[in-house]
Amino acid sequence: MTPPRLSSGRAGLVDRYRAMLRVRAFELLLLELWEDGLISGELHLGTGEEAVAAGVAEHLRDGDALALDHRPTPLMLLRGVDPVLMVREMLGRRDGLCAGMGGHMHLFAREELAASSGIVGSSAPLGCGFALAAARLRPGSVAVATLGEGAMNQGMVMEALNLAAVWTLPLVVVCKDNGWAITTESRAVTAGELPARAEALGVPARTVDGGDPGEVSLEVGALIGSARKGQGPGFVLARCPRLDGHMAGFL
Repeated sequence: MTPPRLSSGRAGLVDRYRAMLRVRAFELLLLELWEDGLISGELHLGTGEEAVAAGVAEHLRDGDALALDHRPTPLMLLRGVDPVLMVREMLGRRDGLCAGMGGHMHLFAREELAASSGIVGSSAPLGCGFALAAARLRPGSVAVATLGEGAMNQGMVMEALNLAAVWTLPLVVVCKDNGWAITTESRAVTAGELPARAEALGVPARTVDGGDPGEVSLEVGALIGSARKGQGPGFVLARCPRLDGHMAGFL
């Protein structure tokens, strides 16, 4: 399902804010269910990443695909995935989105072409596969892969960016950087600037304020537009505030 197109000007700002509020309200409900013991295991929320989801979602069309990380609910929700099915899934019910087998990290919505994984960095190669399918089967469609800055130190992410560049795949990778990889400060384990890694492969890269949905929309939209025209992949580094712990229950 294609998300509703946003209005321009002041109305567009209100639409983006509404999208962000919807994400936050939905995830607060999930947190309440987790705190009540109704959702088992870990719960990774997208607190502080709402603006990124809002800025990306407005550019998605029918036929586009999403390869998401372990915080998938913001973009799943804005993509049009049924929130009731997602809640049922996280409660482990058979009538959930994935028959209660996926939990909150391993979601798959066939109609919306959206999938997520808890394996750090795996969204990049998955995004390559989605992008290859888009190029072959649905020309003009794109794939968007999301991941955190900690995942950029996983070898498969660079392999995926390289393959996307070599094959000129319609893939846009959105890296959400909150400065921390679980409990490790990212700058303590990461050398250089992340956009430079993409640029070294000839992949256009942008850095945006991950708290500004308008800025996210502008830069992501430009790269998605280029990908639709067959001009290859793009990379966006969105600097996001860390407003909560790595997962529910963390300080």
